[in-house]
Amino acid sequence: MMETKMPPMPAFYIAEHTALDLLNSVCAPAGTDIDWLEDGTALISWMVGAAMVEPQVGEEILSSIPPDDLDGAAEHARMLREDFRRVTGLLESSEDVTVSSDDLAFLNRWLEVPLAGRPFIPRDGSGFARAPLCVPQTGDQLVRLLADRIADYLSETDLAQLRQCEGPTCTLYFRDITKNRSRRWCSMAVCGNRAKAARFRKQKSQSAQD
Repeated sequence: MMETKMPPMPAFYIAEHTALDLLNSVCAPAGTDIDWLEDGTALISWMVGAAMVEPQVGEEILSSIPPDDLDGAAEHARMLREDFRRVTGLLESSEDVTVSSDDLAFLNRWLEVPLAGRPFIPRDGSGFARAPLCVPQTGDQLVRLLADRIADYLSETDLAQLRQCEGPTCTLYFRDITKNRSRRWCSMAVCGNRAKAARFRKQKSQSAQD
């Protein structure tokens, strides 16, 4: 069974894309930094939570890849995350800034790591399906899986949907896929309710002064 020192709260998977959930894998929700990728076991736990690997595959990875290699993968995953954060900063910039090939060198390096593909195979009856994801054999292949998600995000989504929560102390990112681009909060249950409560307190205070 996977055993890891559990963070004080569950990881956030609210971004509408795994690449942005990766950015959200470190934050300070209560003034204390929490990093859900702090070591190799935590990395696998996060990837299972993000539905990148099945739980049984996570168990197999933990039993087959040496702990030092997994911890190295977690370190590289954190570096990949921050390099991707720099790119999202360029995408968010109000200035006329473009993302260059040099800005993506960190990503292309990891996309060059060999990883077995998922060929189409016949299904029972009719039609076809993708073969199951091959179990990564090295820490570098784990990081490659994360790089794939970032590449998918940059190449296949509407980058104008990129948003950061408007909560004054919140750092979480998400894709605004609402029809009228009206999403403002990482979660209505968290920052949305805090904003509503703050407005209520302000209105109550103003009423008391009138």
